[in-house]
Amino acid sequence: MRFSLLSLRTRKREQDFDRCDDVADHLLVLDHSRGPGPEAVVGTYRLIRRAGAMAAGGFYTADEFDISRLVAQSGEILELGRSCTANGYRTRPTMQLLWKGIAAYVFQTDIALMFGCASLPGNDAAALRPQLGSLH
Repeated sequence: MRFSLLSLRTRKREQDFDRCDDVADHLLVLDHSRGPGPEAVVGTYRLIRRAGAMAAGGFYTADEFDISRLVAQSGEILELGRSCTANGYRTRPTMQLLWKGIAAYVFQTDIALMFGCASLPGNDAAALRPQLGSLH
């Protein structure tokens, strides 16, 4: 298990970002009743295709796992990550909008394979049994 400290730059901006952000497509769910700018963003997903990942030095997931067999697959592949929803929007309708957008993206860009990694809170396997069981 690896642990890393947030960089000073990350802490100062109070935002999480990495080398893949500039090469990714970013899917947004907006609630315009919250305002006309960034405050309207209530849901996000980061989508990275093969060419973008290669421009960034590889997929984010490759920093955590051996994904060489996934990357070797023919056809277009898509890494899903950095999913985030605002408090009060962690609801079925918000998730349906995000997944509807992902589905449209998959068909538009002819994606053959999707993958990604996720974070779970803490490291107590007993407390995470339901989530780990679902993944198993």
